[in-house]
Amino acid sequence: MTLSHCWGTAEFLRLTSATKNYLEAGFRLSELPKTFREAVQITRELGVRYLWIDALCIIQDSDEDWKHEAATMMNVYENSHCNIAAAKASDSEQGCFSKRDPLSIAPIVVRTEWNNTNKRSYHVHPELWRTYVEECPLNQRAWVIQERTLAPRILHYGRDQLFWECFELSACETYPNGLPQRPHEKNTRYFDLDKAISRRTSRALLPEQKLPIYEYWQRIVSTYSACNLTRAEDRLVAISGLAKRIQLSLGDEYLAGLWQDILTSDLLWYVKWLDRKQKTRPTFYRAPSWSWASVNDGVSFAQDKISVLTVPLITILAADVDLATADATGQVTNGFICLSGSLMPIIVKNHSSIHSTAFQVPENVRILAYFDVETKYGQAGIFFLPILNDTGEIWGLMLELVDPTDNKYNRLGALEIATFESVSFDHRQLMETFERVEKQTLTLI
Repeated sequence: MTLSHCWGTAEFLRLTSATKNYLEAGFRLSELPKTFREAVQITRELGVRYLWIDALCIIQDSDEDWKHEAATMMNVYENSHCNIAAAKASDSEQGCFSKRDPLSIAPIVVRTEWNNTNKRSYHVHPELWRTYVEECPLNQRAWVIQERTLAPRILHYGRDQLFWECFELSACETYPNGLPQRPHEKNTRYFDLDKAISRRTSRALLPEQKLPIYEYWQRIVSTYSACNLTRAEDRLVAISGLAKRIQLSLGDEYLAGLWQDILTSDLLWYVKWLDRKQKTRPTFYRAPSWSWASVNDGVSFAQDKISVLTVPLITILAADVDLATADATGQVTNGFICLSGSLMPIIVKNHSSIHSTAFQVPENVRILAYFDVETKYGQAGIFFLPILNDTGEIWGLMLELVDPTDNKYNRLGALEIATFESVSFDHRQLMETFERVEKQTLTLI
């Protein structure tokens, strides 16, 4: 068994260099916080002998042990008999259990007598799952994304009732035979891992079979990136277990949160204006500017579906990252992408208007400029690099030159050129303009 929980700010007994011998010698259960004690009770009731709790299984004041254990999270949660999720608790003293009236959560059966019918119907709470599972305190933690996604079974201990989640069923005490509508149908927060990821080797997957896995990853990143991290440096580490599982299926190279084989699509992440809360990059180096891990805010991706009809407008020549540890999905210390493409100077007047001396922007198109962090409009020194043409919708990156000698650029944001729904737009003229611009080799860092 494993436990997912919110630590909170309260001090409690945990594994450190100072407490290691004491804990190994045995201790009273009463010394643990309430959530841990109740998780032990649940584990015993289910007839399982072992329970894994991060605070008691990772030496908290040892960077070496933390890095070693962080790299094993895929195995820990994927091989868990069941994951106990203390969903309602915002700290380790609030526990798993709640006092409640069982009648308040019992299935409500209504017998209708109109229209000469005696059929029974259920009163459905359409937001039940979202309210008590998706939006609970626990599921706002970034680390919990991979814990929940990798675990084969999860017991969510909610505010008023128990929720169940596995690859076959989502249920609760109100709907013990399954929720009337699967929570994932209208909520793209989580997805069935077994349906998206083959447990076979990558050699068994055809290219078209890999596309849903890449799409799955982008959706997970969109959710994960908006969640809370206590340690900002864990942005890549806290999802590395899931990245390992996906890498085993894809056989692809992982580059600071992006995948080598779909770099043209993965590069097109963006921060929505309303979601830009932090507005800055971290003060320390966490990832290359082209990686979503380099920003503090939640991100979205340009393509809902990665299409084989997409026309790439750049050629990737080389890409690599320098790893901080032996973990290929963990922290990085450097990274680059060398590519060939058309680079054009632009001035971003505001989020929906640009000017360029290199090409004429048609009047009947929609311009959307998404800066990664707070950036002053109207400044010079910004370049547009078209990345792909997705059935007439052109996406690219906004860059700034940081090293003229080696032609190195930092990413500033993403730019979309698309048509309004009510207006027809022949993108071919704009594409011809881009093609007339001499290709150059540049490096993104």
